Amino acid sequence: MRAAWRSHGGDAVRFLLAGGLNTLFTLLVYQLLLFVTGPTAAYAISWFCGLAIVIIFYPSRVFAGARTDLRARLGLAASYAAIFCLGVVALRVLAAVGIPPRLAILGVLAVTTIANFLIGRLILRPAGLVRAAG
Repeated sequence: MRAAWRSHGGDAVRFLLAGGLNTLFTLLVYQLLLFVTGPTAAYAISWFCGLAIVIIFYPSRVFAGARTDLRARLGLAASYAAIFCLGVVALRVLAAVGIPPRLAILGVLAVTTIANFLIGRLILRPAGLVRAAG
């Protein structure tokens, strides 16, 4: 139990560090793209750049002992796409109840970060745990 908790903690720290760097990178891409395109296109392109980083690096670098097969990577990409949609809905709901978008995004980031970590860890858990759980 204690080793499992340490594993969760290590995964969380690596996830927050990698996610922070990924967020800074995608914000830079977004800001640079605004010089040549509109905000929606810039957001979409920067989000896909961030998703590529997630698919390539998270299975082997963020989650210790994670599955790194193509199916796991595609599942992770699908989960991020779904959570991206959840974030868009959450942002609209928060704006509809009067929270300014510049503040609402902080709530969206909190919710989507937790969801991405938990679902990502579930999808990428080692194959032995998948068989034992199923």
